[in-house]
Amino acid sequence: MSTLREDFLEDLDSVFFDAEEFASEHDLNGTVALCILQYAKNNKPAVNYDGMEQAVLTVYVKAGLIEKPVFHQNFTVDRDLYLVESCKDIMGLLKIELAANDI
Repeated sequence: MSTLREDFLEDLDSVFFDAEEFASEHDLNGTVALCILQYAKNNKPAVNYDGMEQAVLTVYVKAGLIEKPVFHQNFTVDRDLYLVESCKDIMGLLKIELAANDI
C-alpha cells in the first residue's frame, strides 16, 4: 500500500512535471531543471513598502534537483536576478517565492 507522500510524488511526475503539460526547463541558479513558474496575478508587479514596483515570481521544483535556497539569498531564474522571500518544502516539492525590483 502506497503512502500519501508516494502518491503525491507520483502525481508530481505524471502530471505537474510533465514537460507536455505544465512544466518547462529553466535555469535555476545555474542548474537547468524542469519546473513551473508562476508570475504574480495578471503579470502586474507588486508594490513594496518603499513604493517601488517588484516583479513577483513563484517557482515550483522537485526537492533535490537544486540546492534549497534560504531567505534573502540571491537567486537567478534564466539569468534574471531575484531575492528569495521564502522557500517551503511541501512533501518533496519546493515552493520558492521570489521578488525583484523592477527597473
